[in-house]
Amino acid sequence: MTILKWSSRPEFERFFGPYYESEFGSKQTRTNRPATNIKKTEDQYEITMAVPGLHKSDFSISLDKNILTVSYEETKENNDQAHSVNYVRMEFRNESFSRKFSIPENTHIDNISARYENGILSLTIPVENPEKSKITKSIEVN
Repeated sequence: MTILKWSSRPEFERFFGPYYESEFGSKQTRTNRPATNIKKTEDQYEITMAVPGLHKSDFSISLDKNILTVSYEETKENNDQAHSVNYVRMEFRNESFSRKFSIPENTHIDNISARYENGILSLTIPVENPEKSKITKSIEVN
């Protein structure tokens, strides 16, 4: 499973990326990418994303062919509420995002599940274990 990279400004990042750094030394982009962990066990992939401060109804999760997309669209109401408060410093903000993952062929797409708890979005993607699917069988010729 791989995370697909996408940028709304690839030319900018290609030419100015090495020079466009924050005060902490890391590159800054205009796209919001929540921290994501992907774990593979014997029979499933587990994707966890750190997205605190949202509700489970805020997420859009879709699967098109073998591309799983997880996204959140910031609403005007949420944006207006954030701007109406006089923050002294604001390091935490829920901005729109979209993350795409390439799903392996052996995925059981009907059994993909998602849950949101304590600011963590967790997706479980069951896969068929190739060793379990190898069944020895003799076939009779008619």
